[in-house]
Amino acid sequence: YGRWTYKYEEAARQGAKAAFVIHETGPAGYGWGVVAGGSPVRFDLKRENKNMDRSAIEGWVTEESANALFASVGKNLEQMRELA
Repeated sequence: YGRWTYKYEEAARQGAKAAFVIHETGPAGYGWGVVAGGSPVRFDLKRENKNMDRSAIEGWVTEESANALFASVGKNLEQMRELA
């Protein structure tokens, strides 16, 4: 359940229109720089259904950015975890 690809796949299975992974360095075991730098390989698989089985938006944000987003609606990351 830890791989980011699984998180996107599960979000799509649940019918999510968007899915964002919230990066936390401790649990991930690597810093944001690894995510931000990404892989030099930029490709995706061509699928017959034109990726209709995926969420329309997939993203990855820092813990700080997630907290700022949630603060804009009067919440914080911990509160949103509890709601989830």
